Amino acid sequence: MQPHLGTGGYTNGMDPELTDWQVAYHGDNYPRMQRVKAACDPEDVFTFPQAVRR
Repeated sequence: MQPHLGTGGYTNGMDPELTDWQVAYHGDNYPRMQRVKAACDPEDVFTFPQAVRR
């Protein structure tokens, strides 16, 4: 099945051992996600180990 799965991750099933989770979960969208995070959560209330960082 690996050829059909791609290289990304499934964001609703976070993997704490995944080292490059920003790319695996968000790909090229990560910088945009950071801008949204900064605008919508400037005090970093919604955070966890693999949360989008500002």
